[in-house]
Amino acid sequence: MGPSTLFQHKHATRVAGAAFAVVVVTIAAALFDGALVRNGKEAPGQHRRSLQVWDPKTVAPRTQADNYLRQPQESPDSVAASRMQYPETAQMGREQIDYILSVLPPDGNLLVWGLGNDSPYWNSYTSGKVMFLEDDIPHPKYGTLWYDEIMSKYPYLNAFKVHYTTNNDEENFERYMRDPWSDELILEDFPREVLDTAWDVILVDAPQGDRNHGPARYQAIYATLQLARNKLTSPIAGGSAVHIFIDDYERKVENEFSRRAFGGKEPVRVVTRAKGVSNANEQAHFILDRSDCVISDPMSCAGSMQQLPQQVPVQSVPASQIDDVTVEDLMYYYKSDKSRDDHSYVKFYDMIFSPIRHSVTNFTEIGIAAGQSLQAWYRYFPNAELHGYDVRWYSEDVKKNMDALAPRMHSHLVNLLDDKIDPSKYFEPESMDIIIEDSLHTPQTQSKFLVMLWPYLKPGGYFIIEDITVWNKGHAYFHSNPEKLSPEARAIMEAHDTIWVDTAIGHRAWDEWHNRVGKNAKTRTDHNSCIVAIKKRVKPLGPVRMNYGNGAMDPNLIVSEGG
Repeated sequence: MGPSTLFQHKHATRVAGAAFAVVVVTIAAALFDGALVRNGKEAPGQHRRSLQVWDPKTVAPRTQADNYLRQPQESPDSVAASRMQYPETAQMGREQIDYILSVLPPDGNLLVWGLGNDSPYWNSYTSGKVMFLEDDIPHPKYGTLWYDEIMSKYPYLNAFKVHYTTNNDEENFERYMRDPWSDELILEDFPREVLDTAWDVILVDAPQGDRNHGPARYQAIYATLQLARNKLTSPIAGGSAVHIFIDDYERKVENEFSRRAFGGKEPVRVVTRAKGVSNANEQAHFILDRSDCVISDPMSCAGSMQQLPQQVPVQSVPASQIDDVTVEDLMYYYKSDKSRDDHSYVKFYDMIFSPIRHSVTNFTEIGIAAGQSLQAWYRYFPNAELHGYDVRWYSEDVKKNMDALAPRMHSHLVNLLDDKIDPSKYFEPESMDIIIEDSLHTPQTQSKFLVMLWPYLKPGGYFIIEDITVWNKGHAYFHSNPEKLSPEARAIMEAHDTIWVDTAIGHRAWDEWHNRVGKNAKTRTDHNSCIVAIKKRVKPLGPVRMNYGNGAMDPNLIVSEGG
């Protein structure tokens, strides 16, 4: 790929439509009468999916291995091309179905707890991500799994097995009503792909839970809450509300435990299946928003909960939410030391970058290291091609992270300080909106990068030099004694808009920062949280002209506005 492709191509905004996900937890037994399959043949008679007396200790599932080994097949064209008609045998009420669909846009992400003959319908209704979670409970008579039966019919569904460890009895009910965020409710080996997706609406209708059989829905409700919390507390996917539907709300666990787990929230609406049918039920609609999960205090969502591992989906931020995601949020999230409570660079970056974040098309950072700040910049500048330079990979995991952000992220392993390297092979003239130098932190290398890369910065662009210290004489070179700089570096600084930024001022945790970084933060004046920021002028400077001593503060020489 040539330099012009790397740097000059103006990519359209890579912002996926706001993913509006629905988590639908459905159990096939509650929806359908269906024939059970045994050895590829229909079992004798028509059976509803029988409920067993559930004892999780007696089950030795291959759930984790099966989940890792199975790959969903391509969806048939007949399914992918258009929405299917809802099965006539569905026991979920039409009014309940319509209400769910009213909050599921055509490109929404849909998570369904449970598999059934209705699964192809849900799979066809949206062009977004659709996933299904089903239990690993064998049929008490035939020993077959409902998962296997449904997947043999519809192998293109993206489905996973889940192993539950609770029981639907009075002892469990009392225990989890006392502690609805107990560690016992954490699902082991939970599918990574489910955690990595920002689900926006959640309906719980699985696993088995009526009478005194099955595991009940404690863990499904708990996990649903955690998935909602992950989205709401994420600076990437957070912002829009999470809609949660609890089916069979007339039952004890679904009614009382869900409200307890959701911190006492009441449903905004309860939809009842039409009267006069044998299996009338209720479906409750809850809404969680950011007021329930404050981003600066992640543990504030419905109490102090044990969270599932939190992951950020590798996707662009929806346009409707992007301005809510600040550079401060992102540097905290990705654990960069540019954060507010480390070097505090985000204070300055928010001032200069927030007005231009949508117009930045090319960004370079010298020094990849763990890649944390590049991850943040990738999210912060949604329309930019990003380029990271280093001499080697910090670790294989860093490489995987950078590769996962392709095609907008470009990683270059090259020593640009090597005199044999021609930077023009990597840069087009005046192509970069922003260049951040964050490599060796010596004044000699910092000034050399400034001179080397200056021709590749656009007029109006920013060149930022980070981590300028006192102890290695960086302060002397760039601030107190710029005569130490090369003539070329000094000429750049004097001909353009150059400022010195000390971001340690106002540090709210200075003593802790000092204890962690040692000599890099000796005192509030002797530290390395300093920046030189240079904006490349569009209009050249004119001749030197000083007003002090030549009209400044002289009332006799003020310019009259009265004509």
